[in-house]
Amino acid sequence: MSGRLVLGLGGTVDYEIRLDAEVLSRLARAYGVRRGELNTTSPITDERTLVVTILGFLASGSGGERFVETSAIVEDFAARFETEITLGGTGVRAGIALDRLGIPTVQHLVSIDDNVRRLMPPSMSWICSAAEDTLDPHLIVQYPVGALIRLIDGDVISPSANRLIFANDRPNREMALAPELAQVLTDADAFLVSGFNTMQDAGLLSRRLDDLEAAMRGLPAGALVYYEDAGFYQREFAGIARDRLLPRIDVYGMNEDELQEYVGRTVNLLDPLDVAAALAEAHRLIPAPALVVHTRYWAIAVGPEATGHRIALESAVQMSATRYRLGDVFDLDDLEATAHMPRHEGGARVVAAIEASDPTSAGVPAVVVDVARPTTIGLGDSFVGGFLAPRAALPVPPHEETTMPIRLSSNRPAERFYRGGAQITAFRGEPAAGDREPEDWIGSTTTVAGEGEVGLTRLPDGMPLRDAVAADPQKWLGAAHTARWGADVRLLVKLLDAGQRLPVHGHPHDDFAATHLGRAHGKAEAWYILKGGTVHIGLRDDIDAEALRALVDAQDAAALLGLLHEVDVAPGDVVWVPPGELHAIGAGVLLLELQQPEDLSILLEWTGFALDGRADGHVGLGFDLALQAISRAGRSAAEIAELVHAAPASGSVFPASADEYFRLERIPVADTARIDAGFAIVVVSDGEVEIASQPAPRGATFLVAAADGALAVRGAGEVLVARPPAP
Repeated sequence: MSGRLVLGLGGTVDYEIRLDAEVLSRLARAYGVRRGELNTTSPITDERTLVVTILGFLASGSGGERFVETSAIVEDFAARFETEITLGGTGVRAGIALDRLGIPTVQHLVSIDDNVRRLMPPSMSWICSAAEDTLDPHLIVQYPVGALIRLIDGDVISPSANRLIFANDRPNREMALAPELAQVLTDADAFLVSGFNTMQDAGLLSRRLDDLEAAMRGLPAGALVYYEDAGFYQREFAGIARDRLLPRIDVYGMNEDELQEYVGRTVNLLDPLDVAAALAEAHRLIPAPALVVHTRYWAIAVGPEATGHRIALESAVQMSATRYRLGDVFDLDDLEATAHMPRHEGGARVVAAIEASDPTSAGVPAVVVDVARPTTIGLGDSFVGGFLAPRAALPVPPHEETTMPIRLSSNRPAERFYRGGAQITAFRGEPAAGDREPEDWIGSTTTVAGEGEVGLTRLPDGMPLRDAVAADPQKWLGAAHTARWGADVRLLVKLLDAGQRLPVHGHPHDDFAATHLGRAHGKAEAWYILKGGTVHIGLRDDIDAEALRALVDAQDAAALLGLLHEVDVAPGDVVWVPPGELHAIGAGVLLLELQQPEDLSILLEWTGFALDGRADGHVGLGFDLALQAISRAGRSAAEIAELVHAAPASGSVFPASADEYFRLERIPVADTARIDAGFAIVVVSDGEVEIASQPAPRGATFLVAAADGALAVRGAGEVLVARPPAP
C-alpha cells in the first residue's frame, strides 16, 4: 500500500452523550425554557444557555459547533447523561476511519493526555506541539430524528438526526505547530489541514499561518492538500485562513451548513437550479482547483480539477455512509456492502443536472441508510478520510443501482414504554441497539401515537412511503385495491421482541375508533411466532364493567393477568387477536405482527412500564368510555384454540375471520418458489434465499410494490408474505 497521509492540525477528547429526551425535558422545564427563546447564536455562559442552544439546533434539525464560556459547563452537562469518551477532531476521526480499512496515518496534535494515549489506534502515529498534558473536553450531542423534548409551553421535535459540538479548548484555540511537522511533510502524499476554525485571536492566527506555510514548503510537488472548512467560530477568520492558504490548496471541502453560511441564505439542496447557483457563488468566493461540498443528499466537486476527484468522492460517500450506519466499527466488507445500497434519488437528480450544466464538475449521490441509531458525529470527518483513501491505493467498490423490490433497513422507534430489541437485532443481524427499541415497523405508513413522523418508513430517495403511495397508489397497491380503498395501505407490519411481559391491554374496533376517535381504522392484530414462550389472551370468564374498572383503578396486575387464558406458543404458531380482545405477550417472545395501521392501545395495567397509564392509557377518552371498547365476554377453551394454533406448513396462516383485515402467507423454499404479484411486506423467517436475484438472509425484509409483478425466490428457507385484505 502506497501513499503517506498526514492529517492535522488538532485533535480533541470528546464527551459523546447519549441524548436522553426525558432528562433534557426535565432540565429544560427546571430552567423554565420556553419555545420562543430557542436560538443557536446567543453566547453560552451557563448550563441554561447551553440547553437553549441545543434545543434551538434540535428544533431545526441542524448541526453546528459552538464555543462555551468554560469547560465546566461541558463537564456538568455531560454528567447528567450516559457518556462515552472518544477522540475527535477532523484529522483524528478521518484517521480512525482509515485505520478501520488498514490505512496508517500520521497525526498532528496540539494536546495530549492519557485518554489520547489509550484510545489512539496503533496504526496512527503522531507528533504533538503540547509541552504538558491537558484536558479540555468537547461535548458531542448526537440526536435522532423524532427526538421529543417537552417544554413548559409546548414540545420540540427534531425533524432529522444531527450532531452538535460545544467546547472551550485552549490548545486548539492557540493551534501551536510541532517543530517536526516540516520534516514529516517532506514525504507526504496527502496533507489534511483543518482546525483553524476554533481560533479567536486574529494576530495569533496570522502567526500560525506563517508557521504552516513554512512547514508546507517541504511538501513534494505531487502531494494533495485537502483543506476542510469546519465551521469557524468567528466567520471572518475563515477568509483570513482561506486567502493565505488558497495558493497551496488542491481541494477545499465544506458541508451543507458551511455552504449556506458562505452564500448567506438557505439553499434547497434538492433543487438543481438553487444548488448550481450556490455552488457557483461559493466557487467565485473560494476559487480552489476543486471545491467539494458534501451534504446528506449528494457530494459535488466544482472547479477546473473537479473531475479528477470522482473516485475520491465515491470513496468518501461510501465511508461516511458506513460510519453513519455502523459507527466506528466497520471493515472493508462493510464498505463493500455500502457500495450496493440504494442512492438518494433526489440527490442523483441534482448530480445529473449539475454535471449536465457544468461538464467540469463531478458528483456522487448520497447512500440511503435507515437505521434506528445512526452515528451522526464525525460524518464530515469520515467523508474526508474516505476522500483520501484512494491516495493510499485503496480500491473503491463500484456502486450498483438498487432494483425493486426494496430491501428495507430496520425502522425502530426509540424509547418505547417496554423493554426489548435484542432478539430483533440478532434476527436481522444488525449492530446492537437500545434496550427500549422492541419494535421494527416494516414498510410503515403509520406514525407512533402522538408523533409527526416517527414510525414512517422512508424510501431510498428519502421520501416517506406514505407520500409515495399517495402520489401513485396504483403503482404501489394495484388497480383493484386503489379502486376500493384509494391510497389507504390498510396494513402495518412489525417485528416485536417482548423483553418484558407486555401489559394487559386491548384495541378498539373500527366502529368505536371512527365514532369516538375519528380514526379510519381500529386495531385488529395477529401474530406469527418466531420464538416461543407464553401469551395471554381472552377472558376465562365473563366480567362486568364495574369489576373490570375496579381492577384497573387498583392496578392489580396479578388479578388482571389472571383473568386471561395462558397459552404456550412455539415457533410457527399463530395468534389471532380480534378487536376488543384483552391480551398480553409474555417475556421472551419474538413475533411478526400484522395489524391495522393505527397505534391505538387501551392499557389496563402500567405499573413497571415507562408510561403514565392514568394519563395515556385510555387513548384520550377516559377509562369509563375507553373500556367500552373492550370485550368482557369469556372465551371457552375451544374458542381459544381457534385463536391460537399451529400455522399450516404453507399457504394462508391466519383464520378466515382475519381476512377482512390482513393476510399472511407462509412460503417454504426448497429450491425455487414464487411470490404472487401485489403489494406486500416480505420477511425471510428462516434460511437464506434470493428474492428477485437479491440476497436475502434470515431476518431480511423487503417492500414489494404491485407494479413489481410476481417475484422469483430461490434457495433454501422460508419467507412470510404480509398483505392488506383482498379488495
